[in-house]
Amino acid sequence: MHAVQVMRRLVVVMLAAAIGLALWLAFVVPLDQETNSPAFWWLMLAAAFVLGISVELDHAVLGAAALVVLPLVLCPWTAPRDDNDGLWLLWMPLLLLFPIALIGVAWLGSRARHLRSSP
Repeated sequence: MHAVQVMRRLVVVMLAAAIGLALWLAFVVPLDQETNSPAFWWLMLAAAFVLGISVELDHAVLGAAALVVLPLVLCPWTAPRDDNDGLWLLWMPLLLLFPIALIGVAWLGSRARHLRSSP
């Protein structure tokens, strides 16, 4: 593989991981029972779609998967505990399965880019 492609992939993965971390820290960590919002999930899907539109498909797939890496690592310590009923443990399986949806949305973004650029 060409060194430029490796650098592009690395940049996409690092940028996606930083976006995932920023969204996690902004929309999930400060949550309590009164501010329970699905904004994190929708913004992650939007970020995956933008990745699909803006970079090649293989880069977008890696970036979409990288969106959840840092939230998954930080989840045991920073997931909202609300009323200590144990439901915070559901964050891990949700974050483990969410890359499937993110990769699908990145693929849709890539298809939209190709449809727009074709004559």
